Amino acid sequence: MSDIHQNDVAVGLHLVVTTRTMADASREFGPLLSKLEPKRCALHRSSEHGHHEFDLLTGTTGSVTRRTLHDMETWSDRVLTSLGLASDYHILFDPDEGWTVEDCSKSPEEAALIHPSCIHYHLRATIGFDPWDVDSR
Repeated sequence: MSDIHQNDVAVGLHLVVTTRTMADASREFGPLLSKLEPKRCALHRSSEHGHHEFDLLTGTTGSVTRRTLHDMETWSDRVLTSLGLASDYHILFDPDEGWTVEDCSKSPEEAALIHPSCIHYHLRATIGFDPWDVDSR
């Protein structure tokens, strides 16, 4: 059951980090990620790469009154600015899913601008559904 409503802008952020343990990841990234005031934050170990991964969901639940691209850009800017990144996202349109705003690191060096232990980030903003939950639609 998703807590995303039809008109909510939801911003999902995925970070891949190289910290040794989950405790180290929480300690190093906790203060930074708390600035984003996430609705949900999950930390797990990637069996594929051996790194740790954060999945965050932040958004404007209950406060968006209409579907606007501007709302998505505003929230995406807020998240990227909080991470110390410039806004450099792509705006996509799918007739079935509507507008999506996406940005991701092009290199480990770019991701390291967030934190030295970060090697990849991916931001996705959507309206009306969880950006990472493809089964909920």
